[in-house]
Amino acid sequence: MPEQPASTDDYVDASTSTLPNTTSTATAYDGLPTVERSRDWTPDVVQRVATLVPLMAVTLICNVVTIVVLACSRYRSVNSRINIFIVNLAVGDLAVCCFTMCTEVCSPFGRS
Repeated sequence: MPEQPASTDDYVDASTSTLPNTTSTATAYDGLPTVERSRDWTPDVVQRVATLVPLMAVTLICNVVTIVVLACSRYRSVNSRINIFIVNLAVGDLAVCCFTMCTEVCSPFGRS
């Protein structure tokens, strides 16, 4: 049987503990403190945006070109299984670009 703590002082009271970087005035729906988010262009934010935006542009352009070339090609019947697979990969890559990368770029500027 596990040992019991010697006194109630060994327990952490979650209702009185504070979280770092929390506001004392604003509370969330549960009554929990909310974390303040900085809306400044810190070097980390600039690096994230400067890295992801060109990657997003290249991803969008290359995948759209791939889909258009394979869909409008006069050789659609040649290697059609491979072409369908490549189009599906391009569509999946576009979905990752639109959903994941956009949220990564916008995450420092979310609601506080």
